[in-house]
Amino acid sequence: MIAALARASLTALLLMAGCANTPLYAPCDDGSECEDPSDGCYALLFDRSDGTQGSGNVCSRRCVTDSDCPGGLCLALRGDPSETFLCFETCAADRCFDPHACTPLDGATGSVCLP
Repeated sequence: MIAALARASLTALLLMAGCANTPLYAPCDDGSECEDPSDGCYALLFDRSDGTQGSGNVCSRRCVTDSDCPGGLCLALRGDPSETFLCFETCAADRCFDPHACTPLDGATGSVCLP
C-alpha cells in the first residue's frame, strides 16, 4: 500500500512539474503550461500589414514598456479587440518558435515573432 501511494505521489509530482514547460514567446494551448516570466497563454487576433487577419496563441506577459519584455517589445496588435499590451519576441530572421514567423512591424522599426 505504501509503495502504491509513493508511486501515485511521484506520478502527481511529475504531472505538476510538466505543467510549466513552455518558454516565454513560444506557442501554447493553455496558460498553465507557460513558464515564468510569462503570466499566461494569450489568444491573439490581429491584422497583418497585407490586410489579412492573423491568429494564434503565445506564452507572453502583460507589459507597460519594452523593459518589461526580456528580448522583446511591448506592443498592442492592431485588430486585437482587447487592445492588450503584451511582450513579443524581437527577431532579425526566421528564428522564431515554429510555427511563428518573423514579421516586420507596420509603422515601426524592427520585426517580431507572430503566429
